[in-house]
Amino acid sequence: MDTMDTTTVAIKSQNINLIYRNPDVRTVEDEMEKTFYKMNLISECNYGTLQKIGWMRASRTDKKVSAIMNVISCKLHKHPEMDEDAMKTVANELLPSDIKIFRIIEVSKSFDSKDMNNNREYHYILPSFMLEPKILSPDLVRTGIDKFTGNYNYRITPEYHEKIKTVLKFFKGSKKYHNYTKKLNFHDPSSVRHIYEFSCDELIDFESFQAIKFKIVGQSFLYNQIRKMIGSVIEVCRDSRDSTFLENSILANRIDIPKSPAEGLYLFRIDYSKYNDRKLTKKNSVFLTESDEKEMDDFRLGLIKHIVQMEVQEKSFSKWLWKFDNMKENTY
Repeated sequence: MDTMDTTTVAIKSQNINLIYRNPDVRTVEDEMEKTFYKMNLISECNYGTLQKIGWMRASRTDKKVSAIMNVISCKLHKHPEMDEDAMKTVANELLPSDIKIFRIIEVSKSFDSKDMNNNREYHYILPSFMLEPKILSPDLVRTGIDKFTGNYNYRITPEYHEKIKTVLKFFKGSKKYHNYTKKLNFHDPSSVRHIYEFSCDELIDFESFQAIKFKIVGQSFLYNQIRKMIGSVIEVCRDSRDSTFLENSILANRIDIPKSPAEGLYLFRIDYSKYNDRKLTKKNSVFLTESDEKEMDDFRLGLIKHIVQMEVQEKSFSKWLWKFDNMKENTY
């Protein structure tokens, strides 16, 4: 897999949905399916065809995007000698070290991990130098990509921080996101997405550079949507664009929006509180324990450290910024 780590919650259910596989690519789903098969939780006649066991994931992530929490729903055989906790323990012993199951929960037959959640919460860790107005560093543009490093000394001022927050307010509510994904047009109903929150309250000072953490909460997201939302913020701040750039992006036209690096994005949480409150239809609540929450937070801190290392060692963000300044078409 291209992510650093991925943690997963597995759910037993009876729903049936079509699953799209990535041939010749190692995925979380493939590793989990192999593990459940080894445990005799999936029969041989169903192995290799996930739709036969009603496999559905709450969210799909782009290549190189990590997930701290995801939820899978599927039909598994009951093990004659193990309860859910024992099944979880055995499964985690068989799974690769970069995948972990927090809980296995038996849910109602109608449960669907994708459609029954309230919202999805993503975080994006962006080095602050990615938002430095280009006019402040014109000489850096002339440096070759192999020698270019973003301005690690740059720090966002309180006044500029407030300006960034104002830019993010544009996205709140229901809007057309046809320019923030592929193969959708303005009139396609599926281009409408509702954003509950897009905030950037936290500035993080690492040893090498400062970063800003974005929090994005929405009902659901289109392919590449969040990365292009962050890209549009970079476009507005870095290139000093006015508000018409964002306004035009949701109108009946086609504009190019840069796609920010995948390394900074991770799926943080999926909320099932509404499902849990449906007393008459639920079988068991979908939730994590306090110890699970603590472990997830430890994982999150490790993932953020990895994001920083990707920049320091491989210059993943700096290289993207060089292309943005010199050959912008390669950032779409």
